[in-house]
Amino acid sequence: KIITTRKTRYIDNTGKKFLVGIIHDITEQKRAEEEIIKHKNNLEELVKARTLELESKYADMELMNKMFVGRELRKVELKAQIIELTEKLKNKT
Repeated sequence: KIITTRKTRYIDNTGKKFLVGIIHDITEQKRAEEEIIKHKNNLEELVKARTLELESKYADMELMNKMFVGRELRKVELKAQIIELTEKLKNKT
């Protein structure tokens, strides 16, 4: 059992001194608090794992995006070179 106590001194009308105390059983409250902490810690671990997974997927997507952008830029460069070479061929003939 887990308890809390409050004590105080009491003096009656005749001057006699007493110690008066109150005891509260907080066992269930403490169990509930521990359960909440356990679930909170579990959720934090799940969030960490999910965050790592998302960061990894984001990095993969960034890489793919750079590859596609690079490919598109290269296509533009190649088209410009084709046009330039085509013009040179036309001018030679």
